[in-house]
Order: sequence, then C-alpha cells, then structure tokens
Amino acid sequence: MPLDFNSDPLQNYTIGSTLQSTYFQLTRVNDDLYTHYKSHIATRLGFDRSTTSTSAYTFCRFRMYRNLDNQSVKIRVHVKAETQNANVIVLVGSASTTQSVTAGTEGFFEISVTPTGTDTVRDVLIKGVVTSGGTLHLNSFTAWIEPATVPTGVSASGYIHTDTNSGHLVADERAISTERLTRLRSNPVHLAKDRPQCLFSFVNSAYRRTAEWLTTKTTLTTVAKGWLPVVDEGIRLYRYYVYVEASSGTTATTRLLVGGLPVNDTNFSGSGWHTGTFEQKGKPIIGLPSISPGGDFRYVPVDLQMSSDGAGAGDVQLGCLQIFREPTL
Repeated sequence: MPLDFNSDPLQNYTIGSTLQSTYFQLTRVNDDLYTHYKSHIATRLGFDRSTTSTSAYTFCRFRMYRNLDNQSVKIRVHVKAETQNANVIVLVGSASTTQSVTAGTEGFFEISVTPTGTDTVRDVLIKGVVTSGGTLHLNSFTAWIEPATVPTGVSASGYIHTDTNSGHLVADERAISTERLTRLRSNPVHLAKDRPQCLFSFVNSAYRRTAEWLTTKTTLTTVAKGWLPVVDEGIRLYRYYVYVEASSGTTATTRLLVGGLPVNDTNFSGSGWHTGTFEQKGKPIIGLPSISPGGDFRYVPVDLQMSSDGAGAGDVQLGCLQIFREPTL
C-alpha cells in the first residue's frame, strides 16, 4: 500500500508534520497487514473419503504451526450427505466447530474454528458423523488462518497495536517516540513469524483404507512425490511434519528427501508425528521455472520413502506431509 498523505483515512486527523502524517499512514498499513495477511495450512483435492459411522469418524489429520494469536482457522470443505442428515466436525487443538449437512445436500461449506491455548503446534482433525443409514462424503478441503480484528495491547505473537487516536501525538507537533516507530518496523516481522506459509501438503485418510501412499515392502520405496517451491533468495529454513501409519505389530521406517537428498541425512523410525527442519537454496521466480540439478532452484523435488519391517500385517502408510517456511526473520 503506497503512502498517500492526501488519502481519506488521514482526513480525520489533525497532522502537524510530514513525519506524523507518515506515522499515521504506516500505523494503518500495519493494521491492514494484521487483518489481511492469511496463511495456508493444508489442502487436499480429490480426497473422496466417506463414512457411515454414527459416532465421530476421523477423515484426516494435519497440523497448524504457530498462530499464537489464536486467530480464526477457516476450513472450506466439499461434502455430500446421502439419504440422512450428517455433521462435519473440525477440531483445532481442543477447540471445535460442528457444521450440519442436510440429507441430499452436496456442496461447499466454510467452517470457522477459533483456537485456544498457547501451543506452538496443534493438530487439526476433520471428522464426520451421520444418522443411521446415511453416508457422508468428504471430497476436498483447504485450511487457512483467517485473521479478524487487531487486538489491543501486546499480542502473544509480539505484535503491538499502535493507537492512532492519541491526541498527544499531534498536540503542538510533538515528536513521535522511537519506541512507536520501532513497533511499525517490528510488527510485520512478528506477523510473518506467527503465520508461516505451508508450501507443500499431502493429506491422506486417517486410516489405512486404500493403497494410496502405502507399501508393504521391506526396502525403502517412494510412496509420494511432488515439488516444493523455493522462491526466497539464498538459503532458507523449512520445517516439515510427517505423520506415519503402520498396521498393528509393524514398525515403519520413513525417509524424506528434498532435492534428492535425505533431510538431516537420517530416517524416521516408528509411527506417529515426526518433525524437523532443513535448509534449501532458492531463487525468486523470474521467467520460467528452473528444475535442473545444481545451482539455484525455484522448485525442488520432494520424495517420501517408506519401508516395513515385515512384522505384523506389514503395511505402512503416509498419513500426512506438510512443509512450512520456517520463520527466521
């Protein structure tokens, strides 16, 4: 947003100097950033999962990283309820919202959940429950952080709202304190840290119901692959979350490769969540994407490999893979 000292938002202020005019405009820009800067959490198209359960059935799980200010989380789902009424339940940590779906309805619903607590990482679950004899289909979803109003005082993220209506700031053209100007510089950094962007997401069924992203092989086998955009100049830090499923009595071994190299040069053992960070060199997107080995990258390949120890039923499956830009500003 350009600085326009003659714009309407400034007409309500008695401004005594160009510095004060700039200050008020930057304050408004800060607040606009807070209420408009959203962050993507996860997306899955063509999900096509269904349930006939009359108790809450978990379709899938993924993770929300940070959002310490507990801004609203929006999940847009496409569902279909056959013959009987159904409910879609979204949980973010311990908070939840239920969306009713009338029998015979197929379409999009936007579900909003306001998180609570102070955890840096919170699980997001999408569940479904139907009236006896019915079927509920979850066809696709996307989730993001949807900020609302700017909180007063100091937020958990470190963002500090600066009051634009303080009369003493314009009285007799008094100076604006360094602390207030520092807020304007620091606030965008706090926002970027609190709302990291998920650049890569694979979200599978919460249960091993299909052969998708599954293997019974006892040697590492690629079960999922895609591309990670790396459009920041130079070296950037990324954080991954991997959720691994395994049948009873089976131990999974998992390896995440980015750019053809295993992250942290190690494998993950066992089921459940695995997390860590890795560095990747990037380059701003100018012209056509570059995917050639060596040099700077705009997209790099991501491969998820898994193997089973052969015990028990012997099958292992990828439940979720998310990669976030790690806030390091």
